[in-house]
Amino acid sequence: FACSLAYAVSLDDTYKHRVTMDEEGKYIMHWTMDENEKTIDVAVSVQTTGWVGFGISPYTGRMPGSDIVMAWVDSQGKASLQRGTSRLIWAYHSQDPVDSQTFIMHERQGSRSVNLFTAFSASDFPPLPSDVQSIDVINNKVGLPNRDTVYWCSVFKMPKVEKSAHIVMMEPIIEKGHEGLVHHMLAYDCELEEDYHAVSHDCDSENMPIALQGCRGAAIVGGWAVGAGNQSYPAHVGLPLGGTSDTKYVLLEVHYDNPQMLS
Repeated sequence: FACSLAYAVSLDDTYKHRVTMDEEGKYIMHWTMDENEKTIDVAVSVQTTGWVGFGISPYTGRMPGSDIVMAWVDSQGKASLQRGTSRLIWAYHSQDPVDSQTFIMHERQGSRSVNLFTAFSASDFPPLPSDVQSIDVINNKVGLPNRDTVYWCSVFKMPKVEKSAHIVMMEPIIEKGHEGLVHHMLAYDCELEEDYHAVSHDCDSENMPIALQGCRGAAIVGGWAVGAGNQSYPAHVGLPLGGTSDTKYVLLEVHYDNPQMLS
């Protein structure tokens, strides 16, 4: 599951969470949830010279019927904000609007499912043990078909753990530039033959092996979704690995959200 991203340092320091909204990595959302005040503080960072739009959509992920905020800085440096009346939507343009009532149609627009309320920041996690080791489970050069949503399944053989150990944290590993495509990931505990190691298929393809189909829905050993960040167990809690609870193979199921039909 590793993510090395470059964001505005000031926003990273100010807000607990962040998510890349688009496939090109130009539209970044930051937010902090205040449980006591029941409020969300949101900031967006967009690589554009014109207007920026942000909104909350009623299920569709489209602009009509959504609550939208439009903002821009005019040629005199004056900042303007126009408010509209939980799938998030985003949009931007390289030019400012003609006026506060006349907007040029967006150059880029899309939507993103984000967990705003239950994401945890790194400061909420217990410290890792001094003898912690990492195991990477990574899809290799997946070629997405020309569809708006794709589930991709890959099998990985886990390293043998002689003594009983526990999984205490899961971290998403997403190639830079592809953050806007990955919607969620699930890792299932599988009982498979050696021949299935490194097998990789479109989960819904006719060529998907029956043995792999049986793994979907099995015991989950790890998971991640957009907006969640790293996942950590509470202190002194973990998922058993090795010993009598040995997980020999995992099926990694990745949901690619591809509304722009990239391939």
